[in-house]
Amino acid sequence: MVSILFGGRASIEKTPAVISLINVNSPLRYDDRMLGALLEYSEAGQPVIVTPFLMAGAMSPMGLAGTLAQQTAEALAGIALVQLIRPGTPSVYGSFLTNTDMQSGSPAFGTPESAMGILARIASALASYQPYGIDATGDPCRPPALWSGCFQGIGCRALIELWSTDTSR
Repeated sequence: MVSILFGGRASIEKTPAVISLINVNSPLRYDDRMLGALLEYSEAGQPVIVTPFLMAGAMSPMGLAGTLAQQTAEALAGIALVQLIRPGTPSVYGSFLTNTDMQSGSPAFGTPESAMGILARIASALASYQPYGIDATGDPCRPPALWSGCFQGIGCRALIELWSTDTSR
């Protein structure tokens, strides 16, 4: 439908018209819908955000280092697949990371582990020169306005500080 709206397939292959979010069902599983979308968008040269969805303690190790290793492997596997399908297709290292409350088994949002995960994920994306998307909008902390704003600020501040101290550029 996008190709009809923007003047045909050749037109959107030259100038991308949409960006798609592809979720990885951790640990390292793409369901039929996500894999089909990844294949179609990549073949058409449309940008994709490859986003592993991790809940530490449920879908990944409880420790931050193990969870980040899994997340990086899953994101880079998806990005590598995109590049195999059509080299040069824009791709973004996306991520969603939270941890599981080990007493109740429910997701725990807005925790210090999530903030530390943001810092580490940004650092690894910068080290690999990979575009990175920060997920800090779905934080249901109370009061929402205060904590959601703080959580988003942590991600933005981390990005600015890590980028400004990166001496490899």
